[in-house]
Amino acid sequence: MNIPVAVYFLLTGKGVMTRLCALASVLALCLGVYWSGSRGSLLGLLSVFFCLFYIKFGKVKAIILASISIPGVLVAMGTFRKISKDDESASQRLTAWYEGIQMLKHRPLFGFGKERFLEYHSKVAHNTYVTVMAELGIFGYIMWAMFMITALYMLLSVMKCENVSPGHEEALKKEQVLSQYLLVALIGYAVTAFFISRSYIMVVYIFVAMTAAMYYRVGKITPLTLNGGIIKKICGLAVISLGALYLVIRILLSL
Repeated sequence: MNIPVAVYFLLTGKGVMTRLCALASVLALCLGVYWSGSRGSLLGLLSVFFCLFYIKFGKVKAIILASISIPGVLVAMGTFRKISKDDESASQRLTAWYEGIQMLKHRPLFGFGKERFLEYHSKVAHNTYVTVMAELGIFGYIMWAMFMITALYMLLSVMKCENVSPGHEEALKKEQVLSQYLLVALIGYAVTAFFISRSYIMVVYIFVAMTAAMYYRVGKITPLTLNGGIIKKICGLAVISLGALYLVIRILLSL
């Protein structure tokens, strides 16, 4: 989540020291992912850099760059832990996901309670979505998913703004650039969250708060809409995501 922010300061920073610090941060974070050997972190990192390429070069060039980078990605993946059914870590995660589904079936509406997954299984779920689903139930998961989807909606609304009050064009442009990098940060979280339990960490909510603050600032210079109809659609997407999550896990467990 912090790599897109560091890249933002690297590309938009005005001072040399600001850019050098941003570059050092990007390199340090990438090195941390490499040292961790985490497969989920690697997938999150790849998704973040693809989105950054998309922002910087557009769809066609991003796809071309991604294709050119495949050999390097394969080499990098070879240095990480292998992904297989025989891998003990992968087996433990699948078991935890299975237990998460059973917990949802046992208490579907409100779950077993926040941070109580370990009381019913020996290891964490290693999946943010499963953790929320099992601990908070259907209602809790839908509320949490709506919270995240609303943040994405806010960022996309800012990015698509065209009409703005006279004299605020430059301010809107700056907000739109920042919204792109915050969107990439949340995409990075959404990808990586499938492989690690980070449901309630403060960092995520800080990013969402930054998004809400941006939406409020832009709303002062151009009309933005977040009405009941949109909330209903967001709720529908949250429900769909729960069903999709359940199906994906069932498919993975059957492999």
